[in-house]
Amino acid sequence: VLASSDGVGQNGRVLDVHVQAVADVLPGMRIDVAWRGGPTPVYDPASWTAWDLPGKIESEIPIRFVQWRVHLATDDPGKSPVLNRVVLDAEIQVNAELSRVRVVEAENEPLVRSSYRFATLPADSKRGATLRDRWSLNDVIRPAKSEFEAFLHLRQWVREQWEDGWNMGEIDFCPPWDGMLILELAGQKLSLGMCTHYATVMSHCCAALGLTARTQIMRAHCINEVWSSEHGKWVAMDVGGDANDETKFTYHFERDGVPLSALDAHQAWVKKDYGDVEIVPQPPVATGDRFEVEKRLELFSRFMISMRNDELETMGPGEPEHGKISYHYDGYLFWQDEETEPLPWFSKHTQRTGDMYWSVNRVVVHLRQTDAPGVLRVDLETETPNLRGFEVRWGNENFDERPEATFEWTLWEGQNELVVRPVNAFGRKGAESRVVVVFTPQG
Repeated sequence: VLASSDGVGQNGRVLDVHVQAVADVLPGMRIDVAWRGGPTPVYDPASWTAWDLPGKIESEIPIRFVQWRVHLATDDPGKSPVLNRVVLDAEIQVNAELSRVRVVEAENEPLVRSSYRFATLPADSKRGATLRDRWSLNDVIRPAKSEFEAFLHLRQWVREQWEDGWNMGEIDFCPPWDGMLILELAGQKLSLGMCTHYATVMSHCCAALGLTARTQIMRAHCINEVWSSEHGKWVAMDVGGDANDETKFTYHFERDGVPLSALDAHQAWVKKDYGDVEIVPQPPVATGDRFEVEKRLELFSRFMISMRNDELETMGPGEPEHGKISYHYDGYLFWQDEETEPLPWFSKHTQRTGDMYWSVNRVVVHLRQTDAPGVLRVDLETETPNLRGFEVRWGNENFDERPEATFEWTLWEGQNELVVRPVNAFGRKGAESRVVVVFTPQG
């Protein structure tokens, strides 16, 4: 709302909001529409309105951003209204333009958000700190020259914590999804260490270091997906795919030098389009044909993700049988498409890419004119786990860290550049977003 074609929001206010839900509704069915709004791109109970019916705005809260909500209800549990689309109109009062400001360059794409909540291990987790210190995880990734290399070092270290991992061990035990417990038992060869445990340890070690990772399950196998700010995407990494303790091979897929996500791998398999897909690094000769591209991609014919990596804090809700024989937890999010029919005994399926592949560790810069000529209000929007704040740079100046997501930008006449990146509580920096505006004072 209040955005103009030049990329800078006008100085004004929203007078009323009309939200219409176009749906197929039969007798005994109901559909309710509501909206709320506020001055920031992310909902804030301190500055946004409460949910309200569409119409005139009575609140004095300055509104620039709006969210809508549609509630579907039915008296027959076997039938439901079908929502086709939502139409939003707003009446806006715009103040006289105080100056001419337009965006001329931008690396500032909108965030992709999931419809599902992901639970991240808190930065102040005592057990996360114990995991990090007890196993010297900072030393494991210290040789890395980039975030992506840190993942490569860490995944190999995780694999090397086991000898004869697929043996049930002296106490004949399958550990739950607790990275510290798994590592303690692995070091003493006391319990089972299968692909699920390797992936769990990888997820928890990443979380304890402020890196973003999750556990991903497919047919008869369990791996990880990690968020790479360098590549701007989720990347599938197989930590426990090699049961041979002589090679302990870990890998990911690449196409033309770009690493693949689980969805990329799935689509390559179902479309039989993998002639240029490579396993990286190249498998050792000793692995034989076990790591041929076609064989490994076949595992991705069906896949799902776990929507949490905070099991170090609490085991529930989670997998009751730890995946030893099969997976029974109904909290996984499954991918569904024309080649992958949903499994009726699981309730969470999606064919919306953003539900599984949301944007992480990146900022969207929103600009709006203020009452002062040549002064813009900047609102920063991000999806950064354990966010501490932002680093901001104007032109060729050095980055300056600031905790707030809203501030003012005073422009020089002519061209002005703003670069922003998020910083999490571990001090890890996300990807940079950039906008360049031209300011022409009114003559």
